[in-house]
Amino acid sequence: MTTDGGGWMATYILKNGMESSQSVNYFPNVEGSGSYDKVPKMLQQPSSSIQTEWYTGPDLSTRQALWESGGAGSDLRATQFTSAGTALVDVKIPWEQITAFNDDKSSLACAAMGCDGSTAKGYGNAYVPGMGVMLADGPVSGTTAGTSVCFVQIGDMYCNCWEYVGLEPSNSPCSGSRSTPPTKLFGDYCDNHGNDKSTCGTYTVFWMRLL
Repeated sequence: MTTDGGGWMATYILKNGMESSQSVNYFPNVEGSGSYDKVPKMLQQPSSSIQTEWYTGPDLSTRQALWESGGAGSDLRATQFTSAGTALVDVKIPWEQITAFNDDKSSLACAAMGCDGSTAKGYGNAYVPGMGVMLADGPVSGTTAGTSVCFVQIGDMYCNCWEYVGLEPSNSPCSGSRSTPPTKLFGDYCDNHGNDKSTCGTYTVFWMRLL
């Protein structure tokens, strides 16, 4: 809670698939369920292996309404944790990137802020709009604190295939096709596509800092 000046509220938690083969269509899990009573109270991995219980948090519309209750200067954040509760990847999406970022085709936007309450359609092996800033050193080369990063979505909402959002360091706008980002932020298949379990935590927490 003291990171980057503090003031963060956890709004959603997603379990990450750690095996090389999952029978789970992962991205639909970003939809969540329920209302404000489902806002996470503890930072821990969702306990069930059942597909519909891979998350902890309210539904898309509730998260979008919560985001809209903030004002200029509000930020988003995603933190990937190991099973021991150690932050492995910690990245902020600053206010000035939100206009580009709030895209209902981006599963990252849907997980973080509800993407207008609608279901993500999904990018296919491509950069998603908006850039982030690393709040701490990451597990792969170039992802040090203060680094600007691009986000990459692999798979889409309706594909039971590789499904994850990764990131990579970049100092330029993020656009076009991309298939193998060097680190994963959330999703399944944590020990494949150029990653292994040492660089992919077991769950990812999404936060809002509303001003």
